[in-house]
Amino acid sequence: MVHKFSSIVSNVLMLIFFLSYRVFCVIGDAESAEGSVWEAMNFASHYKLDNLCAIFDINRLGQSDPTMLQHDFATYKKRTEAFG
Repeated sequence: MVHKFSSIVSNVLMLIFFLSYRVFCVIGDAESAEGSVWEAMNFASHYKLDNLCAIFDINRLGQSDPTMLQHDFATYKKRTEAFG
């Protein structure tokens, strides 16, 4: 079963916060247009959760149209680097 990152973000972040597991999250580029992804990145940065690894799948494919940023890797890089 696959869940959207935004639908389970609070549960995953609480697990990471209280446990020492390394967690890998694959985030689609269309999904990264949602605010909850960036809220989670902010939470992880604020609490210095170094056991969370976010992997962005930048394939330009949205639900029915191309994503807003398409293959603009530089913008994704700037956004993620802003969290430290």
